[in-house]
Amino acid sequence: MSLSEISFYLLALGVAASINSIAISEILIILGLLISIFSYIKERKLPFFHRAYLPLLLFILWSFLSSFFSKYPIESLHGLKKCWIFLILFFPPINCRKIKEGGINFFIKFLSISILISAVSAIYQFITYQNPIVERIKGLSDHQMTFSGTLSMGVVFLFIYLLERKERNVLYTISVVIGFVGILISLTRSYWIATFISVVVYFLIKRKFKWMISMSFLLLILFFFSPHYVKERVYHLFDKNEIGNRARIEMWDAGFKIIKEHPIFGLGPFEIEREGYKYLEKKDFPVGYFMHMHNDYIQIAAERGLPALLFFLLFLGAIFQNFFKFYRDGEQLLSAISISSIFSTVVLILGGFFEYNFWDSEILILFLFMIMLPFYLFGCVDRRRVNEIS
Repeated sequence: MSLSEISFYLLALGVAASINSIAISEILIILGLLISIFSYIKERKLPFFHRAYLPLLLFILWSFLSSFFSKYPIESLHGLKKCWIFLILFFPPINCRKIKEGGINFFIKFLSISILISAVSAIYQFITYQNPIVERIKGLSDHQMTFSGTLSMGVVFLFIYLLERKERNVLYTISVVIGFVGILISLTRSYWIATFISVVVYFLIKRKFKWMISMSFLLLILFFFSPHYVKERVYHLFDKNEIGNRARIEMWDAGFKIIKEHPIFGLGPFEIEREGYKYLEKKDFPVGYFMHMHNDYIQIAAERGLPALLFFLLFLGAIFQNFFKFYRDGEQLLSAISISSIFSTVVLILGGFFEYNFWDSEILILFLFMIMLPFYLFGCVDRRRVNEIS
C-alpha cells in the first residue's frame, strides 16, 4: 500500500470518527496529514491550491490580523491554533488515481458506521433521559449542537450520495434512516430546519416531487405521533419570548453594536466571551451564557471584522460555483461527491443562522474534508484543467 493510500485512509477514518470522538479523529487526521506532507516534501510538490481557496486564505490572514489588533492579542492568537485543520485542504494525498473509487467507498462505509453509532446512542439517551429538553441529547459528542450539526451534515451527505449513485446497501440505508431519527430527537431546531430545507431543495432541483411529497407526509405522521418534547420544540419555533429565541435576539443585537463600533477588525477572535457581555442591553442572562453570538455571520463580523465575513462568503460562493460545474460536467463519481458536498454545506450555512457552528472542530473537520474531496477528484479526472500549484 502506497503512502498516498495510507494517508487518505487515515484522513477518511479521522473525518468519519469526528461525529463521535474528536480525540480519535484528530489523532488519525494528524497522522494522515503528516504522511501526506512528507510525501509532498519527498516529491518536491507545493501544497495543493485551487483559485477557490484564495478567499479562505484571506479569511485566515484577516483572522490573524484581527487577533494582532485585539485588546488581548496573545489569548486571541492562542485560540487560532485550530487553523491547523485547514491543512486538510492544502495537503490531500498526492497520488489520487490509486485512491479514487476505492478510497471514496472506504470513506462512505465508515461515515455510515459512525452515523449509525451516533444515532443509536442518541436514541438510547432519548429513551432513558427524564427530560431531553433539560438534559440535552448529544450522542457521543461533548455538546448537543456538535452532535446535531455533525450528524445532520453527515446524513445529508450520505443520503444524497446514495441517491446519486443509486446504491442499494443495507448498512447505508439503515444508517440514513436511523440518522434522520437521530436528527429529529436531537430537538435542535436549527438543524431540523437546515436538514429539511437542504433535502427539499435537492428534491426540487432533481424534480423528485414524489419523494418530496412522501417526505412531507412522513414528517406530518411523525409529528402527530411524536413525544410532547418534540411538539413543544416545534411550537416554540416562532415564539420570540421563548428563552432560546429571546437570548438569540438579544445577542444578535449586541453583535450588531460590536460590528458598528469595530467594523474592520472586530473585537478579535475568541474575545466575544470576554468583552461581548457589556454590549447586551438588558443583561437578562448570566455572563457564562454569552459565549458566542449563536450566528456564524454575526460572530465572524463581530470578532474578526466585516472584511473577514466578506472573505468567508466569497469562499462559500466559490465553492458553490465550482461544485455545480463539477456536478454538471464531471464524471459520475465526481458529480455525486460534488452535489453531496453542496448540500452538506447548505446544512452548515443554514444551521449557522441560529448557531455559531463554523469554528466547532468536529464540524470544521467534516466541512473541510467534504470541500476538499470534489477539488481532489477533479484533479484526478484531468490535472491539466485544475488550477493548482504542483
